[in-house]
Amino acid sequence: MKTKLFILALIGACQFALAQPELLTDNIWYLEKLIVDDTVYYPPLNDESSIHPFILDFDLKERMMITGYCRSDVFWTDIVFLEFNRFNVDNYSFFPMTYCSNRENLEFSNFHIDFFRDNTLLPFTYTLVGPSTDLQQLIIVSGDGSQAIYNSQRLSTSRFEKSTFKIFPNPVRDQLQFEWDAAQTFSPLQLEIYDISGKLCLKQQLVTEQKSIPLQNLSSGMYIVKVKNQSGVLLASEKILVQPR
Repeated sequence: MKTKLFILALIGACQFALAQPELLTDNIWYLEKLIVDDTVYYPPLNDESSIHPFILDFDLKERMMITGYCRSDVFWTDIVFLEFNRFNVDNYSFFPMTYCSNRENLEFSNFHIDFFRDNTLLPFTYTLVGPSTDLQQLIIVSGDGSQAIYNSQRLSTSRFEKSTFKIFPNPVRDQLQFEWDAAQTFSPLQLEIYDISGKLCLKQQLVTEQKSIPLQNLSSGMYIVKVKNQSGVLLASEKILVQPR
C-alpha cells in the first residue's frame, strides 16, 4: 500500500509542472493530518494547540524550512530541491524553546518532527493543490509512503469537522458519498473537486438530503475533494482515486 501511494504521488507531482519551489514560500503551511502506515493522525485540539499550531514554513534563500511551534522550532537546513517536485533534507537543529506543557501536544510535536527526521534517506515529494488565490493544500510524501498534509489556512477547530465528516469510497468509480452527523446543520455545503494540477473540475452545493454526487464526467486519476461550510471554512479535504469505468 505504501509503495502504491508513493508511486501515485510521484505521478501526480510529475503532472503538476507549476509546483515550483518558490510557490512553497507563499504561505505558512498549517498541518491538517499525518498519514503513517495507512493510519490518519490529526493534531490535538485544545487551548494550547489553538495558540501554537503545528506548521511548516519555507525559506528558500537560506535553503531552510521550519517545523514545530510546540516542543520547539526545528530548523531543517541544506534543503536541496530536485526535479519532479522532490527535495532532500539533510541537517536539522532545535531552537531551545518549549511552547507547550500539554503532554499530548508535546508527543504530537515530536511525531510531526519525526515525519521528516525518520525519512531523510530518500527524497520527499510535494504537490500543491488549489488556486493560489484561495485555500491551497500542500501534500508531502516521504520515501516510505507516509504523508503530511498541510493547508494555507488554519482549519476549523471543531472535532466534528475534523473527524466525523466522511468522504467515501476511495478508490471510487461512479458515485462519491458523504456522511456526517444528522444533528449538525451545515447545509448548504460547498463541494469542490480539483485535479492533481490544481484545476477546478467540479463545484456545487450539497444540501442536507444530498449524500452523494455522480462522477461520470471525471476521467480516471487522482483528485482532491474539498467540502466547505457557508462561511468558507474547510470541513473536509481528501485525496481520492477515480478508477476507470
